[in-house]
This record gives sequence, structure tokens and C-alpha cells, in this order.
Amino acid sequence: MALQAGADYVRFNPADSLGWQLWSEAYNQTSLCLFQQGHVQEAIDQARAGTELEHDSRNTSGIPGNIYYAWANLARWETLRGNREAAEKAFQESRRCGAVLIRQMQLGPDFALLVKVGDVELENRM
Repeated sequence: MALQAGADYVRFNPADSLGWQLWSEAYNQTSLCLFQQGHVQEAIDQARAGTELEHDSRNTSGIPGNIYYAWANLARWETLRGNREAAEKAFQESRRCGAVLIRQMQLGPDFALLVKVGDVELENRM
């Protein structure tokens, strides 16, 4: 339901960044629930689908913040599956998204430090 609500919000008001944020959050939460239920491939598929919102031609608001978290989750999950190449790609995408979000949302040095700490934690687990 949340995925459909996000899609509907964006369909009727694609210029509103809140719609993109909510839709990406729905993908992120759905993928986390699937992972926790042991449906790893479905979780990965949902997370990847969520990351595609960045490239949707209707999206003029930039990268929704949850895409950063989706890429980080993908890096963790692919690491757990032993898929090093996919994990590394997802890690690089999470770093790229984190840097873009810091600039795009003018989040400042404190958030940048949190992103760096998260990057180190994630890289150490890979």
C-alpha cells in the first residue's frame, strides 16, 4: 500500500520532493521488512527498484535521502551473500549519494561526519 501511495503522490504532483522522499522510504521499509523475514532476493530487488527513483524522468527534486540508505543496505546484503562485486558497486553508490545529499540539502559538517563514520563502518564489514 505504501509503495502505491508513493507512486500515486508522485504521479499527481511530480514536482513535490516530499512525494519522492515518501516513495523512496516506502521502498526502503519494504526491502527491510522482506530482509528481516528472510526474503533476501526480494529485499534486494525492492531496494534496487527504489534506487531507480533517482533516474525517473519526472524527478526534478534530486536524490531522495532514502536512496542513500538503500544503497548502504544493498552493500551489506550483497556482502552477506558473498557477492563482492555487487557489494562494492552498492558501497560506491552509497558514498556518491551521501556526498550529493550533503550538497543538495546543505546538511553541513556534522552530517558529513556521520556519513563518513557510516562509510567506514560499512567498508569494514565488507
